[in-house]
Amino acid sequence: MKLFHRTPAPETCTVRVTNADFSFDVPRRRLLLGSALDQGVAYPHNCRVGTCGSCKTKLVSGRIRPLIDFALSPLTAQELKDGCILACQSKVLTDIEIEAPIGRGGGVAVQRVTGVVASAELVGHEVIDLRLRLDTLFRFQPGQWGSIGARDSEVRRAYSFHTPAPREGTTEVGFYIKKLPGGAFSEWLFAADRAGVEMELLGPFGILGDHDETGHNVCDQAGLVEGQPRGFKTYWQTHGLQDPGLDAYRRSLAFFGLPLTAPRIETNSS
Repeated sequence: MKLFHRTPAPETCTVRVTNADFSFDVPRRRLLLGSALDQGVAYPHNCRVGTCGSCKTKLVSGRIRPLIDFALSPLTAQELKDGCILACQSKVLTDIEIEAPIGRGGGVAVQRVTGVVASAELVGHEVIDLRLRLDTLFRFQPGQWGSIGARDSEVRRAYSFHTPAPREGTTEVGFYIKKLPGGAFSEWLFAADRAGVEMELLGPFGILGDHDETGHNVCDQAGLVEGQPRGFKTYWQTHGLQDPGLDAYRRSLAFFGLPLTAPRIETNSS
């Protein structure tokens, strides 16, 4: 009797970016975007949960397994017809070829770095300015965010950077941490003096730049409205948290907005 042996699928799949003549490997059945970012690939992204559409990618060949119904995603009917997918919601099953704007937003690679808590200063009602002193230079852009946590813990939470982002990199980064009831990381931070605790930072994530559809800059839109700047940065500087413990700069960083569409007037049907 002749037995047929089924060849096992390879443990890794090769992703070839056809429009950039660039390749990288992804473990089989792992998410395309997450695996790329883990390797420092400057893949366009923002939300990572399938709602913003920033990681839109054209699948030229190969197979993926979507985690969501792409028909209910930000992808248009024409983009779906053209074979577009969302990299953050796609598990790679075979070698694939894709078209994606790798390197958009300045090409800041994702890094995993270590450091310690330099300070944790209470700057408002249940708000801590957490500063990390890193062991190596770290690069990011204004408006991006990172995932942080103590090295001896599996708890990780994402926060936006509020400190300056020098082009050459920095060894100190800061985050505003709001205490949330039941929040594993924030309650840990507020429970004791954490100065000197070893930390881990993964990032940066998110993209700063001109939005594809509107051309608006997500940092501060140019132009004036009634003689005043109209960008969200300026708006939050003057309309941010009304906490006397926060100055205008810190209030502007307490919230982070993104003008996804151009402003328009809508009329209530009633």
